[in-house]
Order: sequence, then structure tokens, then C-alpha cells
Amino acid sequence: MSALEIPRALVAETVAHLRAARDRERVVLWLGRRYTGGVRVMEVYLPIQETDADYFRIPEAGMAALFAHLRARRQFVAAQVHTHPETAFHSSADDSWAI
Repeated sequence: MSALEIPRALVAETVAHLRAARDRERVVLWLGRRYTGGVRVMEVYLPIQETDADYFRIPEAGMAALFAHLRARRQFVAAQVHTHPETAFHSSADDSWAI
């Protein structure tokens, strides 16, 4: 099993982005690089997204911006993190919209 390293400041940034959604879902992406033994998260990325109380979607323009950002920084999506405004659960939409 490989390690996932993330600085505390990036965890705090993630939480702040997620809390700002209030009564909507929101997704943030942890972007990183591989190293011997695992993955190091380098950046929290808030993509262009459409959200509501029970879903989020990254539209085509958001995906294009993400891919351009990844190429420019030579990173990849290490993790996708999202919230539910009420009780959290893993839905079929979570699987369908996973990057």
C-alpha cells in the first residue's frame, strides 16, 4: 500500500471550501505527484462545478480547465473529496461522476 501525504494547511483549505457550500454538495480535488512510496498532495483545486442539495457535476468547461491545469503543473488527481449537506452516503451518482 502506498502513502498519501497531505500538509495540514491543505486539509484546512479543503474543509474551508467544503463548508462554504452550506446547503449544497461541493467537490474539491487533491492534486499531487507520485514519489517513491506514495503520493504527495501539492494543491487543493476547486473546479468549475454545478451543484445542488443532492448532486454536483463538473461541466465540460470545468473538465477542460482542470486538464489544462494538470498539464501545466505536471500533476494528477490524487483524490476527489466531496460533501453532502445532510447525512453522508455513497450514492450511484458518486460512482458515475467520479473522475
